[in-house]
Parts: sequence; structure tokens; C-alpha cells
Amino acid sequence: MAEKRLRSVEKKLMQDESLAQAFQSVINDYISKEYIREVPDVEPKPSSEWFLPHFPVVRPEKSTTKVRIVFDGSAQQGGTSLNSESLPGPKLQSDIVDILVKFSKESFVLVGEVTQMYHQRILRPVDRPLHRFLYRNLDCDDSPRV
Repeated sequence: MAEKRLRSVEKKLMQDESLAQAFQSVINDYISKEYIREVPDVEPKPSSEWFLPHFPVVRPEKSTTKVRIVFDGSAQQGGTSLNSESLPGPKLQSDIVDILVKFSKESFVLVGEVTQMYHQRILRPVDRPLHRFLYRNLDCDDSPRV
């Protein structure tokens, strides 16, 4: 399923050179920031692994990130997806009503943004094989890399 989705993304990227370059730039940025790494062939094969399909999302109106990569955790293979097998954690965001009430009580409000927050999470080594994806440089015909 992940290979099929990769070919579909590659086909889309080949039709738009600027999108392909932006997509490649995002991948290179993730590698340089160590959000992702290539799994070497010599690394022992885990007992189970999951390949997340991914696709570019283009938002030309955004001033910072015009192209971002979305990893599809809800994509199913054999009736199973990464999202369906993951244990949900506690709700971490406050209710919008609670936030608005606090705004009316206080004199000052501090707002912040955490850039690429979810990409900066460090997965436990045992969980990493379940968050893999296939990738290939568009300018070569090599087999997909993990």
C-alpha cells in the first residue's frame, strides 16, 4: 500500500517541477534537522514494521511553510492502520471555552507557536519501525529507501 501511494505521489510530483523541488527541499530539511533518518540496510530487521504513506500539502497563502508533508496514519492495510493500533493518550489541549474565559479574566495574554513540534518528538527505539516511510529521489530510478 505504501509503495502504491509512493508511486502516486511521484506521478503527481513529476507533473509539477516546482512542487517536486519544494517536496525534495522539505525532505532534505527534515534530514538536516534530524527529524528523519535513512534506515541503513545493515540495521537488523525488526519483528514488525509499518510504512506510513505520505503526500505533499500545498498552501500557497502561507508565508512560512508553503509545502508540508503529511504522513497518513489512518491509511489502512488489511483493515489495520497505525492510528487504529496506537493507544490514545490523555487530551493535552485545553477546551476553547476555558481558554476564552481565561482571556476575559487576565489583563495580558501570551501567545506562542512551536514550529514543527510533532517532527521534533523523539520516538522510543522500539516504536521507530512502526513509523517508517518509503522515499525516493525523483531524479533517480533507485528502489525506494526506508
